[in-house]
Amino acid sequence: MGNGDVYMFVWDESVTSRGPQEIGSCILYFLKKFVSTEHLIMYSDQCGGQNRNIKLSLLCQYIVSSPEYMVKNIDHTFLVSGHSYLPCDQDFGLVEKQKKLFPNIFIPEHWNNVILAARKKKPFKIICMNKSDFFSTIKLEKNITHRKIDVDKSKVEWLKIQWLRFSFEMPYKIFFKYSNNDIAQFSELNLEKRNTTLIANLDLLYPNGNCINPLKKKDLLCLLDYVPPIYHEFYKSLKTNAQNIDN
Repeated sequence: MGNGDVYMFVWDESVTSRGPQEIGSCILYFLKKFVSTEHLIMYSDQCGGQNRNIKLSLLCQYIVSSPEYMVKNIDHTFLVSGHSYLPCDQDFGLVEKQKKLFPNIFIPEHWNNVILAARKKKPFKIICMNKSDFFSTIKLEKNITHRKIDVDKSKVEWLKIQWLRFSFEMPYKIFFKYSNNDIAQFSELNLEKRNTTLIANLDLLYPNGNCINPLKKKDLLCLLDYVPPIYHEFYKSLKTNAQNIDN
C-alpha cells in the first residue's frame, strides 16, 4: 500500500487451493476492506494459471459492476517475462530468510510467526482467510458467452495478453492488448449473451472446506513420528476426496 503496509493472505490446503478463484477472492477481500479509489491499477507476473485467465477476469468484471466495491475501472498489466520482480517478491524473500530462524514449523499456523518476524520495521500484516472468504466463478461463467474471438474476428490469445481493462460502463466487455505501450489500441472481447444479468452474490468456492489428495494425506501421516503429538489431530482430521486412508 502507499503507506508501506504489506498484507499477507494465508490459508492452508484444507481451506482451498491456490488458483485464480482463490487469488481473485483475496482481491475481493482486500478491495472491500481497504480500497476506496475508483480506478485500480494492478501489476502481476504472467502466470496463466493464477493471473491471466478468464476466471480472474470475470471477478474483475464483477468488482467494477458491483455496488459493494468502490472500484469502477481496473487496469491489469502483466510485466514482461524476465522483468517481473515486484515488491512482493522482496517481501517473500524476507519470509524465506526468516524461516531459517524458526526450525519448528509443524502446522500451517506456525508460519504466521515467521511472517510477523520477517520485517522489523512495519511488520507484515496477516489476513487469515477462511472457507467463507473464497468465492466461486461458476455463476459468472454461466452468465456469459466465453468467446474465443474478439469483435474484429481475431483469435484471442490469452497467453500473449499484456494488458486487461475492465469498466463499469461496459460490464460484459473485456478490453485487452498484447503490448504495454500506452498508445497501442485495445481490442475488445464481448462476453454478453441474450439472457445476461448482473450477478449480485457469488457462491462459496468450498463451503465445507477443501479435500486433499488421499496419497498426500497418507504421506503426511507417515511423518507424524517427527511431529509433536499435540499437532497430530490437524493432519488426522484432513479431509480427502477418497475416504480410504487409515487414520
